[in-house]
Amino acid sequence: MPKAGLDNTLLLSGHHTIPDHLSKVKIMLYVCPLNHVKQIVRQYSITHLITLVSTKDDIPFVQEIDTDRHLKFCFNDINEAHIYLKLPQISHVERLIRFIGDWEKSSPMLIHCWAGISRSTAAAFIAVCMHNPEIDETEIALALRKASPTAMPNKRIIGYGDELLGRKGRMIKAVEKIGQGRPASTGCPFQVPFFYPKKSCLPEEPLFSS
Repeated sequence: MPKAGLDNTLLLSGHHTIPDHLSKVKIMLYVCPLNHVKQIVRQYSITHLITLVSTKDDIPFVQEIDTDRHLKFCFNDINEAHIYLKLPQISHVERLIRFIGDWEKSSPMLIHCWAGISRSTAAAFIAVCMHNPEIDETEIALALRKASPTAMPNKRIIGYGDELLGRKGRMIKAVEKIGQGRPASTGCPFQVPFFYPKKSCLPEEPLFSS
């Protein structure tokens, strides 16, 4: 039976199986809002956690995650400076990329923000682009949109990721192509293929079914 708490149409369990041409794609990266973190950590044996929230009070304590495997950020989900809010900085994205690069990828990672819509989806998009440089960024963005109709990656975070990964604006354009996500107060948890097959093996449709 599909596990409770996740959108059943996105789970690779029960009657939903991986197509043959995607059999080598590992589903190792999960994204969710804050209120699903502990459940998903326990159900999917998460070993690495990235938290992107506004204040230290919002950082969850998850006893299953070792301290050195929990990357924590406190900044607001904004793209322009605001007197009372904290902007994402390039130093934050540098730390994000370094943490993802150090992840051995033999066990699952979870990325979350408050709503699972903007900061976390931006970080997930950066992570997948980072480890699949041969795959067109738009293909990855389309797969993200198919997995999460509410995803609205933070543009400032994406811009820094594009700069640091040397993508010359391609990541920014890819996110612009998928447009605004469906309005929602919180998104549903979803999973992302971390390693993609070669371009010639990609399906014509995005990698997820809705």
